[in-house]
Amino acid sequence: MAAIIALIFLGAIISGIKEIFFSSPEVKTHTQNKPKENKELTIKEKNISVLTKKNDNLFDINKSEYLYKEVVERKGYLIHVTERKNLAGILECKNILSLQNLKKNDIKPAFMTDEISRNLDHRKGFDEYVHLAFDESYPMFSAKLYYLQLNDPAIIKIDPKIITDHEKDILLSDTNSSASLAKTGSINELLSSLDFQIIYFPKDQITNTNIYQNLKKKKQSEILVKEKIPLEYVKEIYVSTAKGLNITDNMKITETDTCKKLRLNF
Repeated sequence: MAAIIALIFLGAIISGIKEIFFSSPEVKTHTQNKPKENKELTIKEKNISVLTKKNDNLFDINKSEYLYKEVVERKGYLIHVTERKNLAGILECKNILSLQNLKKNDIKPAFMTDEISRNLDHRKGFDEYVHLAFDESYPMFSAKLYYLQLNDPAIIKIDPKIITDHEKDILLSDTNSSASLAKTGSINELLSSLDFQIIYFPKDQITNTNIYQNLKKKKQSEILVKEKIPLEYVKEIYVSTAKGLNITDNMKITETDTCKKLRLNF
């Protein structure tokens, strides 16, 4: 009998110890009060995460038509930027000429690129092409304004029909074509390397350097057109002033703050 009572008493003690241990506030702190991992992304982080997706499913399609439609639907035009003082020569010869063609015609433009960049283009053969950006937020424009290498920009809007009309004369680059790691090739070869969500990421949402660094490389994607772009593909020209320009009747010129259009917001 004494043994039974002793066993009952021992069981009660063990049960009490369990109750004290497992209901202890200190122990609950390690389990119930453990902070939940916050998996919510900020709006900006969500934007960036979406932008990392690649352009897939580009097989078995007409890639020049696909590129043309992307530009038309997202922007409606391509961009060539030059110093305003170069417009007189462009209007006179009725073409936007490559650097090589400018040299052949003994035309000395006001450059917005430095000699190092021009030499790199020459080594790669890209001075035989007219360089176009997809969007005003192409990072080099803002940098050139900041370093005073671009003073009075003219923004020339190019009809994207040039993509399909001159497909064989066009190269694509997945970043600034003079960059050492740039990939450059035909539309068929390079189209899948372009990320249009990043290229056309809204300029007014680029408000700090962290976002900028995430977008910078791919926003510098380019279209290169062999030798020249005839004026028939010029949809409109933005200038600070149209004074002194010999404008034809069918040429649309808009006076605006072109520096503001090209600057980023930070």
